[in-house]
Amino acid sequence: MGIRTGKELLESLGDGREVWLDGERITDLVGDQRLSGAAHTMAELYDMQHQSDLIDKMTFTSPSTGDRVGMSYIEPKSVDDLKRRREMVRVWMEATCGFFWSVTRFYEYSYHRFCQRS
Repeated sequence: MGIRTGKELLESLGDGREVWLDGERITDLVGDQRLSGAAHTMAELYDMQHQSDLIDKMTFTSPSTGDRVGMSYIEPKSVDDLKRRREMVRVWMEATCGFFWSVTRFYEYSYHRFCQRS
């Protein structure tokens, strides 16, 4: 799957997933006061991938599909790949004062490990 927009991300959060917070089931992740800010910040980060001045820093072309994919999903095969991913991380960290990198990194790297073992 290629990169998505912030709007697409926010819409996807209404897919009926089960999320509980403080003993309460959250049915509207985007509208809930406790989660809304984080959801909209993530949407802004998704939108950054589409900006003409950032697209090459934030994405790469998938060798298997030809789609643009988030740089955090690149499987580094060279020092240059690592440098490119580091630049993407720097952009995200500057945009969020470092708050959103660790969460996304965990899921994306876990995905890579899973794929490498498959």
